Amino acid sequence: MGRMSINLGNVTGAAQQITTAGGNLMSIAAKVYGKAEAWTGIAKANGLNDPTVQGVQTLNIPVTPDNSGGVLTS
Repeated sequence: MGRMSINLGNVTGAAQQITTAGGNLMSIAAKVYGKAEAWTGIAKANGLNDPTVQGVQTLNIPVTPDNSGGVLTS
C-alpha cells in the first residue's frame, strides 16, 4: 500500500517534502513558489508559528502557495 500511495501522490500532485538544516521558511517559499510571503502555508502544513527553522527538519511543502500575504493566521 505504501508504494501505491506514493505513486498516487505523484499523479495527483501531493505535497513534496524538503529536508533542511536551519534557515527560514521565507527563503524556502521563495525557491519553491517564487514568492517569500507564501511561507505561511509551509508553516501551517508543519505546525510551525515562526519562519525560522531550527536544526535539521523535513518539511511538508503544499502544492499550492498560501495567499495570506505573509501574515500567519490560524
